[in-house]
Amino acid sequence: MPGRPGTPVTLHRPGAAGGGPKRSWRVKYYDQDGSRRETTAVGQDAALAKAEALVASLAAAVLAPSTTRPMSEVLETYMTRFAARKHWALKYRYERAQTARWLPDWFLGLPAGGWRVQHTEDVLQAVVAAGYPLGCQEYRRTGAFLSGLRTTAREYGYLPPGSDPMVGVAYNPPSARVHGRPDAPRDRFSAVRAVPPSAIPSDDAIEEFADVVGWLTGDWREALRVRFLRASGLRWGEHADLRLGRLTLDPETPSIYVCSQAVEVPKRYSNGGPTLRLGQPPKGGQPRYAFYDHDAIADALERRVAEIRRDRTGSGRGEDALLLPAPRGGAVRAGTYASRVWGPAAAACAWQRVEDADGREPGTKSRGWIWTPHSLRHRYATFLVREAKADLFDVSEWMGHSDTAITRKMYVDLSEPNVTGGVHAIRRLRRQR
Repeated sequence: MPGRPGTPVTLHRPGAAGGGPKRSWRVKYYDQDGSRRETTAVGQDAALAKAEALVASLAAAVLAPSTTRPMSEVLETYMTRFAARKHWALKYRYERAQTARWLPDWFLGLPAGGWRVQHTEDVLQAVVAAGYPLGCQEYRRTGAFLSGLRTTAREYGYLPPGSDPMVGVAYNPPSARVHGRPDAPRDRFSAVRAVPPSAIPSDDAIEEFADVVGWLTGDWREALRVRFLRASGLRWGEHADLRLGRLTLDPETPSIYVCSQAVEVPKRYSNGGPTLRLGQPPKGGQPRYAFYDHDAIADALERRVAEIRRDRTGSGRGEDALLLPAPRGGAVRAGTYASRVWGPAAAACAWQRVEDADGREPGTKSRGWIWTPHSLRHRYATFLVREAKADLFDVSEWMGHSDTAITRKMYVDLSEPNVTGGVHAIRRLRRQR
């Protein structure tokens, strides 16, 4: 039974050793990327039906089986059909759209079947020439984008079977591979870097900053915002879309149900829609419960909750009201907050800027304040891990990390021996006994 051209679907009769009418038939075929596959079916009728279904599936999957089509068509397929099939998150979709700017016109004009490894390396070298060194975030993101483009071209029939324009192209840092073992699997957390002490403000600096923010804005809720980010470790988008009903005020179990976030979309990628979108899935796509330091913000937080519950006349009030909205209502934007609140308060506190620092690590930002709203999240994690000696698995869950390896690499200081935690744990257990 023929399938698409060059990739037949064949039936293989079982041998005589099986015996009986319920013998398994083999159905062999080639998938979209040219890999040989096989499946089984019990009985000839079932095998025939499965083979017919495979023929229809393979024919439908090949939307553009011509290798002479330009790479611009592959890019459109990647951003539409492939994205819809993979159910990309909104934020990830626009990150991909931003990365597409590194594809030059000559690359988009290439015939898809003529895409070679040299073309891939030329695109990555253009990223390096633009000031992004090897291994930095922009370089790795472009390499991953090209890898996804390759997958789309193979699955939708733009590349001939066996052609791989990404073979041997390493877009992760060299440390991702074991030294002397180029065939060894890469460490997927190799790009995670430890947060330097200079990027973490002290508690005294945060308290002073919160007082200055309250004084400059004339709004005590803005000072609460700074202290809340420090006490909860939420990402900016998660705190911007936090509703009152997701907050547990019990001092014995202070928790936050993080199930959505606000995502800011650049205007050029919004397609005429709103550029601030609420209710988007959180990073990682999975809801979680986060712990917050209730004692540090108890009075101001209870005052804010009482204010929301007292004012029920406006829209969005009650349990579905935003806990810390913008001064004019709605979710607060990170860019607006940075220019109108964070920047003036940081200048008033004489905080240091990146331009004035002695040096910066490769791949980091080249300008702006060294301490940003995300630095409050770093302070939250380092306090729990290094000072409170909280369990690493718990901290990873509260932070919303996909793996404890991320938490350990970012916040655990491996230069100092970690033995005091074990000593204290054994002593506590003996005292209890």
